[in-house]
Amino acid sequence: MTEYCPNCGNKVDDDGEFCIHCGYSLVDKKRTFNTLHIILIALVILIAIVGGILAYSSFSETKTVDIGIATFECSKDLNFTLAETDDEMGYKSFENPTGTYSVKIWDFSNVDMLYYYTGQYLVDYIKTFPSFNVDGIIVYNATDYMENNETYTYTSIINENMTLVYVSTPNLNETATITKSFHLK
Repeated sequence: MTEYCPNCGNKVDDDGEFCIHCGYSLVDKKRTFNTLHIILIALVILIAIVGGILAYSSFSETKTVDIGIATFECSKDLNFTLAETDDEMGYKSFENPTGTYSVKIWDFSNVDMLYYYTGQYLVDYIKTFPSFNVDGIIVYNATDYMENNETYTYTSIINENMTLVYVSTPNLNETATITKSFHLK
């Protein structure tokens, strides 16, 4: 690439430090020029990354839900609120407005022994129901046990540190998505 002196306009050597015609220093100008290019390129890359993240999140079909004691992924259109709580049993229930999607959590780590053994019984009982493997998650069909007794409701169990979690949805894939991404805080 042919370069010209910014002071006198004559042709200069690419690696020259001074213009041979007028003596103008070319070193500082080249550094400033290169530094400016690096900063602009970094800025363009940063803007592209941020734009990509924003575009991905707006086109993503799932969202992260934070229910205070846990987080999970679910369909964008689902909203969960606290529906029921019983501190003696360590129970909290989160549902969507129609009640067709629910996440029920029993924390048996701080309850008396009766509730602890009740939790163990529930885990063993639900494991007797037919199960499906969806995305590596075992989903139990516990429709006989559910209060609404609707055939489209499925329940999945996670048992972490004496915490029992039921995820009930009318869709096996949604149940698997919630269960797979479920994290207690």
